[in-house]
Amino acid sequence: EKNSISYGRLLGQIKAYGEYLQQHVCHQGDKVILKIKERQDWFVTFLSLLAIDCWVIPVSPDITDYELQTVKADTKADVIVDKYVDVEPTENVFLPKSYTGGIIHMTSGTTGKQKYCVRNIMQLTVEGEMYQKTFQLNEIDKILALPPLYHSYALGVGGMSALVTGACLAIIDTFVPRKALSVIGDEKITVVILVPVMAKLLCIYSKERAA
Repeated sequence: EKNSISYGRLLGQIKAYGEYLQQHVCHQGDKVILKIKERQDWFVTFLSLLAIDCWVIPVSPDITDYELQTVKADTKADVIVDKYVDVEPTENVFLPKSYTGGIIHMTSGTTGKQKYCVRNIMQLTVEGEMYQKTFQLNEIDKILALPPLYHSYALGVGGMSALVTGACLAIIDTFVPRKALSVIGDEKITVVILVPVMAKLLCIYSKERAA
């Protein structure tokens, strides 16, 4: 929705922004609550935090202050990142030999009581590979992730599968049926990641538009 980023440029952004975050915001091994609304900015920040071995705790950008403080207390988070700073990408990319960070995903499960699902970066990678094999994805696919990427479903089947496959990942900041259908057609999307209520709304809008 904002612009197009190649994987080469993304790698440069991750390197540059990771360095910025280490110098000004957090440190290696920190637990970081990630609360950014714009989905492209969220994804770049998420990957940059992983690159500097942080543990990322995704939350909804609409979370209340009380809920945010509860998550911070439960996870013993060190810092909250709620905005993205535009840092110029660099070609001098240095990547560590191993990664020790990952994600701490909040879920209510079936009881409604808050729980946390912990997955390291290798487990996230395997999750992407699993979806790649399940949907037989390859580098010519174009994946549209309609739910926000801080949801484990959209992150795994959308974000992680695109990264391990080399496929194109398309994201829009707000789900609007008309906008989603336009992206599907204009960008020649081959895979759409969505939940049942989104599928229902897309069908309703398609019928109304065709009438």
